[in-house]
Amino acid sequence: MEIRKMLLTRKMLNTILRNWRMQIPLELKKELLEQYGNLVDDGEGHVFEYTEQDICEQLRKIIRPYQEPGDFPEEIAQAFSRMKY
Repeated sequence: MEIRKMLLTRKMLNTILRNWRMQIPLELKKELLEQYGNLVDDGEGHVFEYTEQDICEQLRKIIRPYQEPGDFPEEIAQAFSRMKY
């Protein structure tokens, strides 16, 4: 299985939210893009890169409180990997 490194883009986030049929506050969108759309430095010069799974899992956890009961797809990781950006 190939591990794909990536950064979250506005287009990608909008696609994910549309596919999950979710609406979240604009401020949360900005926070997600700031956190997962930029390279992370650990302060010692090491750059941490997110995998597709990292982003998917974190979005799932953060966005879950905004869902309507029964609306959140069960197979998030599978749906995420099938998306075209």
